[in-house]
Amino acid sequence: MRNEKKKRRLSQAMLFILLFGVVSLFSDMTHEGASSIRGAYLTLLGASSAAIGFVSGLGELIGYSMRYVFGKLTDRTRQYWTMTILGYVLDVLAVPALALVGEHGWLWACALLVV
Repeated sequence: MRNEKKKRRLSQAMLFILLFGVVSLFSDMTHEGASSIRGAYLTLLGASSAAIGFVSGLGELIGYSMRYVFGKLTDRTRQYWTMTILGYVLDVLAVPALALVGEHGWLWACALLVV
């Protein structure tokens, strides 16, 4: 009698869920990391406290508004994965692009944070 171990493979659905979880982890790390240093980074670039407060509030307003707009658009077009992937790509690219703004590029940094 051969005592063979059965190899247990992950189903494609489980593999997809795990990989998407990794993508979500990296996206959350970039997004939350940027949120935690927003004020200090903009101050370092030369932004005033009023500008930082305004941009922070504007970013939140636009973010929540776009959830509604793109939610409606996604429901109409039924392009669920396209919108999901586009959102993750935008987040993962916009936050590291903050490192590319110049020494006094706080306006560019503000634009990227709003994105």
